[in-house]
Amino acid sequence: MFSIRAYTPDDYERLIAFAGEVARLQNMHGVLHPGDVRHNMSNGLRGADPSDYFFLAENLSGDLLGYVMCFPARWQGFSVVIHPQRRTPDLERALIQHGEAVEIALMQAAINSADEAKKAELRTKYTWVSSELADGDEIRREHLIEAGYTPGEPDLMVAHRALDTLIPDLVLPDGYTIRSATIAEADAVAVVHSSAFASNWQPGHYAVVMRSPAFEPQNERIVIAPNGDAAAFAVLWFDPVSGSGLFEPVGCHADYRRRGLTKALMLDGLRLMRAAGLHTAYVAHHVESDDPAGAALYRSVGFQPLYTVRETRKPITL
Repeated sequence: MFSIRAYTPDDYERLIAFAGEVARLQNMHGVLHPGDVRHNMSNGLRGADPSDYFFLAENLSGDLLGYVMCFPARWQGFSVVIHPQRRTPDLERALIQHGEAVEIALMQAAINSADEAKKAELRTKYTWVSSELADGDEIRREHLIEAGYTPGEPDLMVAHRALDTLIPDLVLPDGYTIRSATIAEADAVAVVHSSAFASNWQPGHYAVVMRSPAFEPQNERIVIAPNGDAAAFAVLWFDPVSGSGLFEPVGCHADYRRRGLTKALMLDGLRLMRAAGLHTAYVAHHVESDDPAGAALYRSVGFQPLYTVRETRKPITL
């Protein structure tokens, strides 16, 4: 027997430790890194209440069995993570159903709150709901197909790198430096995020991310150009439970590309992770056919493929 309930702020440490333990037991295969959880709580939700997006499955004794992480409606998807020793068909089905229902409700709420022109646009967009599938996870594949989801082609690669091997010295162009960001610089850092990912961070919005309890500003490492601009960034996530670190995200302003800045940030991050006593680093990136430059960057600092991830989609009508 189990129950599913909404996350509360008191669950934070327990959830992050659980995510780390599952990552450790599965060598990160087919699960979320604790940094992924914290990234969605901070960057993904942008100040929204995590209780509307995270849900915990517990047995009658109160033991945590798994969790659902839903994404903002604009992403149309959810993730399910279950402890490998607690995985049952009933739990698998229930968490997939719960994630799907919550994500559809989030999309419907977005439609309801929009003006008439936007409502029509969102109804055209919100025609499917998705969940990711790690290659090799036949149990999840079976349950997603049973629930009406169709797997697509692999679109993400999860790569890893041991931290006990040689980490080359980082090299920056003359006048460039690397340091941690501060909340006071949130708007300047947001400009780099927007340029790197064609997003649209508005003044004050990234400060909300940096003030989230799930975010540690000192772990957002930035390159400062000679003129004082923030030129590139890498957010580092440290997890002592699994003994691993995650890079999520990494980016460079369009005006400063092809200068080796993100490679220097990766090497800086690897050194910091090793100094923190971690043994493995992870990064997820688009498969090489979709992003050859990104794949080449991570390969150049020693990352090797671990497994691929594909999106599965189920058609819906709102």
